[in-house]
Amino acid sequence: FQDVQDTKGLDLFSWNPCTQFTEGDCSNVAVRLLWLRCFALVTVLSRANSDICTKTSACSCTYSDGSTVDLSPLDSSGGTPRFYDVLDDQRVDMFSWNPCTPFSEGSCNNVAVCQKRTFIPNPEYYSLGDQNSAVFANDNTGKPTLSYKAVQGGVSRTSIITLTCEQQTDGILLAAGEKEPTKYYMELKSKYACPKVGPTVTPTTQHGGGNETKGGLSIGTVLFLSEKNPGAKLFQIFLSGAKYLALLKMAYCLSFGRVGDLITQKCDGFKDCAKEDE
Repeated sequence: FQDVQDTKGLDLFSWNPCTQFTEGDCSNVAVRLLWLRCFALVTVLSRANSDICTKTSACSCTYSDGSTVDLSPLDSSGGTPRFYDVLDDQRVDMFSWNPCTPFSEGSCNNVAVCQKRTFIPNPEYYSLGDQNSAVFANDNTGKPTLSYKAVQGGVSRTSIITLTCEQQTDGILLAAGEKEPTKYYMELKSKYACPKVGPTVTPTTQHGGGNETKGGLSIGTVLFLSEKNPGAKLFQIFLSGAKYLALLKMAYCLSFGRVGDLITQKCDGFKDCAKEDE
């Protein structure tokens, strides 16, 4: 199906159900899959402007729709922070961070974030907050943040970590440093900063007279469920929440909707669902 125009006359869409294809700037894609991933992205972006993730632990939070952010896979429990001595953009300070478990470094004791000012020969260490001070919020652009605060020597210091969802990245910490007096900015890029969909739905479908229970739905499989499948309700609810934004441009989807990233490990289930829709 190539260059099918939508009912509003705004966009053209191409789709190949089984084999990846290339068209224009789109490489190795299946458009219906890209379409759904677009809506997944839209849901995250639109929610971030109005919905703050509520803290459930020092390193996890829950949105009002039940989706969660859990940074515990990035935590180090061996006494050494997961992110250690990350040099800032000004090449003046180093920052260490461990999301869930306290650590100690220099004169920073039992902290979540430590600043190391690289004076030679004697560096100085400042606590930028412990796990108890962790606060989930949104910055003025709507992006989710995790911040900490500490008082040392009569000086209050704040560290602010922007949580950036990158599905293909395990965890990278970038340090911008002291952009405002006693405020220190960092950015986490990680797949663990991506909200996970709420409670898992496990639909049951009929195959050869017997019941077959499919595994919990992923964003990539919901699209292909038929109306007869109870799981289709999940897709309808999901779509209605984002349809007012229509489709994002196909080029924007390229970074988020590679076929192989989602369903190649469940090819049989993908084909079954597609056949049901036929």
